[in-house]
Amino acid sequence: RYIEDVIYITAFVQLTSIISGKFWWTYLVIPAFGGYKIFFLLKGTFFGGGSEGEVEDEKSRKKREKMEKKASRGKMVKTRTR
Repeated sequence: RYIEDVIYITAFVQLTSIISGKFWWTYLVIPAFGGYKIFFLLKGTFFGGGSEGEVEDEKSRKKREKMEKKASRGKMVKTRTR
């Protein structure tokens, strides 16, 4: 999924390097974004990522129950009769 973004950034750098050599610094966006994703992944995992003990409010409880009920009903398939 992220490979397309890397390809777009590479194309941008290649085209804009014709104008100035300083556009190569744009490549720093790739490791910076990777560091950002890893930081918040680790932050969520080690510092409060658990959902144990959370109190569910009334609105979200009803929504969850409605979705569970809808999922348990199954999907009805309409067929055409002749």
